[in-house]
Amino acid sequence: MTRPNCALLSALLLASGCGILEGDATRFIVRVDSIVAPASVGPEGPLVVRFLGMIGPNGCSRLAEVPSGRSPGLLEVQFHGELRDGVCTQEPVLLDYQQELAPPFLDPFVIRVLQPSGPPLERSVPVQ
Repeated sequence: MTRPNCALLSALLLASGCGILEGDATRFIVRVDSIVAPASVGPEGPLVVRFLGMIGPNGCSRLAEVPSGRSPGLLEVQFHGELRDGVCTQEPVLLDYQQELAPPFLDPFVIRVLQPSGPPLERSVPVQ
């Protein structure tokens, strides 16, 4: 590749916000705005749950991991985001995360999201 082509390719990559020149990452807890679940679940399941919110204000934000714990009566989950330095898109990064849970379920089954501050967000799903 000739030098002018290398310069053009480098400029295009930087403008695309692909994160080649990313710096260190800062970790944070993502705030979840809502839990979407069915009105009830049968004892044989499965239970499909969606979590909605905003990970960050621009393309430098991303979902890093989703640690969770599960018992027959409870799913407890927390969303960890990561913010990187670098060239980023200006579009907000939205959280739309889906998880499918298998039985057993105790009645009511509670879905709890640990938030960055304040009380957890909870949703109860009756088992019928």
